[in-house]
Formats: sequence, structure tokens, C-alpha cells
Amino acid sequence: MVNIFPIAKLLMVIFMFILAGCDGNPPTTMRIGTNYWLGYEPLYLARDLGYLKEAEFHIVEYPSSSEVIRAFRNQAIDIAVLTLDETLMLAQHDQSPRVVMVTDTSNGGDAIVAKGAMRHIRDLVGRRIAVERLGIGAYLLKRALDLNGVSIHDLKLLHLEGNEAEEAYKAGRADAVVTCEPYLSRLVAEGGSVLFDSADIPGEIVDVMVVRKEVLQTHPKQIHTLLSQWYRALGYLRTRPQDAAAKMAVRHHISGEQVLESLGGMKFPSVAETRSYLEGNSSPLVTSGRWLSKMMIEGGLLNNIVDVHALIDTAPIKVLSEESE
Repeated sequence: MVNIFPIAKLLMVIFMFILAGCDGNPPTTMRIGTNYWLGYEPLYLARDLGYLKEAEFHIVEYPSSSEVIRAFRNQAIDIAVLTLDETLMLAQHDQSPRVVMVTDTSNGGDAIVAKGAMRHIRDLVGRRIAVERLGIGAYLLKRALDLNGVSIHDLKLLHLEGNEAEEAYKAGRADAVVTCEPYLSRLVAEGGSVLFDSADIPGEIVDVMVVRKEVLQTHPKQIHTLLSQWYRALGYLRTRPQDAAAKMAVRHHISGEQVLESLGGMKFPSVAETRSYLEGNSSPLVTSGRWLSKMMIEGGLLNNIVDVHALIDTAPIKVLSEESE
């Protein structure tokens, strides 16, 4: 008589492997953290268009990048979208973040806006400036002051997050604010003057998608889906800009025309461009990150040099690139 139990056991193992999928783990709900930056909007567009299923990807919008960093450290989220300098600050206290994609680069989308007759960074001396304690706001202000020979000690800093900074500026509690889109366009439309913006430091303000190392190892298929649907949403934005902008405008309480105008201050790299940003020990992102690391240590924003190359995982973007060839 044939013993069927070994055969049944083998079939059960094969069946369980099929159920688990190639990742070795069934799909889970990935928690993605962003702040209120228009450059991250393709994620929300992908969700609203049904490209990203809520059961697999839950996007959480935090009031500031500082909150996103805190959430990642506390493991409240699995994925974060941050600027490169914010990623360096995260990495000096957390060994798990891995950069898998460049989402956008800022070319005027971050700025220092001031009231009245102020037209130069030197006009900020003695004034009240609303700015985040950490993150890109602090970095942009530091760069502006250094390039114009002004000390941070000459300013009266109000450490406020996102919309709180805008409210303080509008209420007259701050003479200037370090801000980004979509706040930036609104404040300029209301008479604010741009004293300094990211176009003055081209290539320095880069946004990246950061994934927890363990998540990359256990759920590569879901990360592949996330990246591919990001680029799919960018394709929608490129081919149907008016409709895409109208969808984005609802969340930001501005018009579709204002959305498109604001998006002019940033660039969304293609798959091929992103791969070139990431690959190699002397890639643009590594080179920029090393320079940023040094500048941030000098400015007191970092405690030690971060190995930028070690933070990058090119596997997901390589797969996408090869699929598109």
C-alpha cells in the first residue's frame, strides 16, 4: 500500500508557498508617512486613481517632516518621504532606513518669505522668523544665512511646524517664515517677498523615499508595486495635467492653476534619471549627501558623518528600469 502522507505534506508545502507569494510573506498594509509638501502629491494621486489599494498602502499625512521622522523612529510607519538632509538626520539615530527612490527635486519650491519692505536676507537681523526646529526649513535658513554672512544668533527664531508657521506669519507674530508649496504661493499672492529659495542652491534639496530595511527584505513585491504606481501617477500628471491638478487642488485648498504653477518649482525624475541619481559610489545623490553631511555637521544639524552610499538600495529601481527597457 502506498503511503500518501509524505505526498500530501509536500503538496501542502507547495500550496503554502504559492499563497505566501514570492515575497515569502503575504501582503500587509504598508504605512507611508509624508508631510504637507506638494511634491509628494503623486502618492495621493495614485491612491485617488485607485492605483494604490488602501488595504495594501495607507498614506498618513503629518503636519511636518519632524513628525514624519519621529513616526519612522517609533515604527509607526514603514515608509517615509523626506528630503535628503532629513534622511541624514534620521539615519544618524536609526540604522534601518534605505533610500529606494528620488521622488522630486526642489527648484524654488522652498523659500524664505518676508513682510513689508524686507528684500534681502540681511534685513532679517533682529526679526522674528518662523521655522521648523529640524528638517528642510532649518537647513534652508542655515544655507541662506551662511551665504549672506548673517549669524543665526542675529535672528529671533520661532520654532513652529508647517501650518503653525504660516498662521504665525499671517497673524503678525512672525516677520518672516521658512515655508514650501503650497503655502509659498499663497503667501506670495498675499504680498510676501521671497528673500531666498531653493533655486539659489540648485540640487541641494532632494526628496527621497525611505523604506525600513526589514520591509524591503520581507515585502519586495509590494515595494515594487508602490514605485511602479508612483511613476504611473506621474504619467497621468504628464498626460492629463488639468485633471490631475484638479484632484490635487482639493486636498490643498487652492485652484488647479495654482497647483500647476507650484509644480513648476520642482522636477520629478523619470525611472532612468532616478537610477542615475542612486547608482554608484560617486552618484549625484551620494556626492550631494556627503557634501550635505559635512555642511550639517558644521551647522550643528548632524553629530557625525553619515555613510550615504550605505543608505541606498538600488534593487527596486533597477527592476523598474529593466522592465521599461
